[in-house]
Amino acid sequence: MNLTVQGYGFNGNINATLDGVDCAVTSFSDYSFSCNVAAKANASDLNTTYVGSNGLRRIVFNNSA
Repeated sequence: MNLTVQGYGFNGNINATLDGVDCAVTSFSDYSFSCNVAAKANASDLNTTYVGSNGLRRIVFNNSA
């Protein structure tokens, strides 16, 4: 399945997963990226609660002196 994510600030260092399955990046620009993800072998447990932030996580490092 092909997935396209739109936003801003994407670069070549993209790691994406969808419900724990790796999504292989096929293309990217500053405003979006596309990736291919395979079907998950087992169905997700819908009664499991996961703690974390909503949305995409982006980490920015600043090497300024």
